Amino acid sequence: RALKWMLTQLDPLFDDIDKRVQKYKIADAKRAESERKEKRERLEKQRKEVGTEEEKKEEETPLDARGKVAKIFSEFDRDKDGFLNFDEFQALMSATDPDGEDLTDENFRDACDTLGADHKNGLSLISLWTLYSEDEGEIDAHYEILIGP
Repeated sequence: RALKWMLTQLDPLFDDIDKRVQKYKIADAKRAESERKEKRERLEKQRKEVGTEEEKKEEETPLDARGKVAKIFSEFDRDKDGFLNFDEFQALMSATDPDGEDLTDENFRDACDTLGADHKNGLSLISLWTLYSEDEGEIDAHYEILIGP
């Protein structure tokens, strides 16, 4: 009988302890989620800052001659096949020398043959680099005309 009475007295205490433990678990889960969210936000902010710093470095780092030729090439390789075909090369020539002579098919074939390129495909980046490497001053001038300072 005393044991029964004691159990009836302890049951509400155990229920109260269970409720407190549940509240603690809920509060702990919310706190942990809040900490994870803050950490994600901090990391995202750091990523953005690093990205911004990298972009600044890229903007501040001047391109070398090969980088400039590659940029020019990518601007005029409209079909992105890795070659400047007749029309693409003619567009490049016209853009850099609007008063110059029009490119003829024969001139294009001769340029391709001289540079070891197949005229059906056109000039590769290496072919364009070879063409430009004879006069690096021309690279800078063309880059400024086509891409900007």
